[in-house]
Amino acid sequence: MTAPAIDADWLTPLVAGLASYLRTDGGLREPGGAELTPPGHYGQVFTALALHERPELGDWRLPLRYWQGLPKGQRGHEPFNRLGLRLLERSLASSGAAEVDLRRVRRAAEACSLGRRYVSNNWALLAATVRLLEAATARERHRRLRQLLHWVRRWSTPAGGFIDFPSRPGTRVTTPPAYHFKALLCLWIAYSRSADAEVAAHLRRMLEWVGLFLTPAGYCGGLGRSNHALYADACLLTVLNGAAGAAAGEWGLAASAMRERLERQRRPDGLFWLTPARCAGAVGGWDHYMHLSVYNAWAAGLWCAVAAGHPDLTPTEVQWPEHPWPEPGGCRFDHVAGVVRQRGDRWDLVISLGGQPVQGYSCHEADLRSLGVQPVHLELDGSPWLLPLSRGPGRGLVREPGSAGGQPLVIDQGHCYAGLHYTDVGWRATESGLHWWGEGVPEALWRQVGAGWFGRLREAVDWRWLGGWLARRAAVSPDRLDGHRWRLEMMWDGRRRLLQAWCTLYPRPGSEAHVLIPRGFPVRPGETAGSSLGQRKGGAYEVHPWPVTEPADFTWHVTAEEKKAAIPSARHGDESPGRAAR
Repeated sequence: MTAPAIDADWLTPLVAGLASYLRTDGGLREPGGAELTPPGHYGQVFTALALHERPELGDWRLPLRYWQGLPKGQRGHEPFNRLGLRLLERSLASSGAAEVDLRRVRRAAEACSLGRRYVSNNWALLAATVRLLEAATARERHRRLRQLLHWVRRWSTPAGGFIDFPSRPGTRVTTPPAYHFKALLCLWIAYSRSADAEVAAHLRRMLEWVGLFLTPAGYCGGLGRSNHALYADACLLTVLNGAAGAAAGEWGLAASAMRERLERQRRPDGLFWLTPARCAGAVGGWDHYMHLSVYNAWAAGLWCAVAAGHPDLTPTEVQWPEHPWPEPGGCRFDHVAGVVRQRGDRWDLVISLGGQPVQGYSCHEADLRSLGVQPVHLELDGSPWLLPLSRGPGRGLVREPGSAGGQPLVIDQGHCYAGLHYTDVGWRATESGLHWWGEGVPEALWRQVGAGWFGRLREAVDWRWLGGWLARRAAVSPDRLDGHRWRLEMMWDGRRRLLQAWCTLYPRPGSEAHVLIPRGFPVRPGETAGSSLGQRKGGAYEVHPWPVTEPADFTWHVTAEEKKAAIPSARHGDESPGRAAR
């Protein structure tokens, strides 16, 4: 049995830090400048929720009044704000608050109109969770619960992973762990309202899926959007805190490990950095929608409510899976998501096999976090070793391919292609590590917009009237470099601490494409346990023409001892032990 990971003393610097950024009129400033938190987000509401539980640190009414005074057209993120307001409403009712305060919060919640459809599945699931919280009768609660479970069944892999995209899952799905943890939070709230047997079963399966990413060192990311983000940490730790004092074995230890890792992200102002990189912006692995004020407010609001024993966030009699992660030498996998996790002696590896559709498939940005046949997280002795892949301007990637993280790129007629999808994939555990591979056709890293006025008109119509439907359709089926086929293999040898890659380009007569072959993998500097996941720019690549008559083979590697990469070269019968025959 372990002590709760979330307690009032631990939260004091966070809530005090948020309160220090409140102006006298209640507006929440974004740390580092005079700008306010984005009005369309939920920083104001969750700051109010946190301050209600910690009144000695500030008046919760101030940030709420400011938010209510904003023009309705400026307010957004309705499911998020409405959740925070319903949690605040129940806290007020439980504490015997004045009727005037209850009416204020109820009016604010009613002003957050929930939509019928949302672009991301996690938004739709959150809205369904809010509707369940608002159910006034047993009959309505039953109906709302059935609707929520319908979405969970529809948007889950057989292994329990949450499918955030597309809304009608097919053979290609996106399962970023950040939004799995959010879906897990939604089920956690649902279970607090109804100890339904099907809810309990889905909750257990989703907890088991967490074991694909959560490590004993407290890390829990690597794939897709909001990678290693505080937002996801807030969701997951809210759930894992429920293991304290329960017969949950290592789950309580997992919560403590997350808290220790988060403490290393603590800023001097009491807030947390949004990722383990401990820096801001693209270099810290942030997506464009990430803000210090918003994610810290989200975490503070949820965690303060948990520490106060909020009934919607502290269900009991949870059926915890036996272990939060595989035993050393063990594997976990989700073949639909294309994710495999292998633990060894003082190392931990998570890989992506076939690749996943890019969310927010842009016409000018390249998102490398969903590429296939890549290690998405590798820890040595409890510290991340490989730097995570990122999202950034596509043209900048072509100019500086070192940020591609050891992944080959293809340039053809000014367009950039990569391994977004491999059709023939496989993996196997070896005596000392893991070996995985895939074959496929390179796909466009960003959307190719038609030239001229028609292309611009098409983009404008999609953005303004179609809600990005054309872009989402393109993400599931990107443009392919037809006629060009390649094979990428990787092998991790934990005994030698060696990561090696092989790339085979099959000939294409008349091809004018060129391939950027990496000379290694980007690794973080330093050897200290618990160091950051900060990005490192640069990295050597070599340019080679796509072969037109005979296959061309290349290899590169990096070792923990040297952190030096082999120069890619044509391979003539260079078969590494244990490598799959083609």
